[in-house]
Amino acid sequence: LAALPGGHFHVAAPAFERAPLCEIEVLDLPGGGAAHVRIDRGGRRDWMIDCGSAFAFRSAVAPYLHSRGVDRLDGLVLTHGDAQHLGGAADLLEMFNPGEIVDSPLRDRSPKRKALHAALEQAGRGKSIVRRGDTLTLAPGVTLHVLFPPGGLRAGPADDKALVLRLDAHGKRVLFTSDAGFLTERWLLENAGPEELRCDVLVKQIHA
Repeated sequence: LAALPGGHFHVAAPAFERAPLCEIEVLDLPGGGAAHVRIDRGGRRDWMIDCGSAFAFRSAVAPYLHSRGVDRLDGLVLTHGDAQHLGGAADLLEMFNPGEIVDSPLRDRSPKRKALHAALEQAGRGKSIVRRGDTLTLAPGVTLHVLFPPGGLRAGPADDKALVLRLDAHGKRVLFTSDAGFLTERWLLENAGPEELRCDVLVKQIHA
């Protein structure tokens, strides 16, 4: 459909007089997801939320980060064990050496995730485990709130074990729901108040 007349159009990158305080670049990857969060306040900070599959990371994410002048990441948040979301994590660790790694408390059967944990253990690298109610301060005035999952949740599909995150930056809110499926959405509607879920931008991958 994109080949049809009017089926697509190019949107140029915005030209800012000065760097924005917080910038979010959502990368459109086949079957997966990755988002780059750049904060320019009291020193530049670069975080990734997921990193795509191994192929997507090497062919798209890594070149993108290099084009933005990133040679080291301050942090990497892994939402769940889907290979389309964390398959490139091993390469990312080697190339961009993130200062902090954040993971979900829920276990899954993902061989990619198990291999990543083994590589972290072998390298003597730790990781932070976050659950509902936790908050990460990425920079002054920029916080990442974990809305899902709660501790002790039982879920089957990996998509319903994904972290749901709300980024609050200078009065604006961005809600990252990753691959959250029906179980997650129903749980949030029943247990999280409207104020928690209110956002200016919703970043949603649509899978199960």
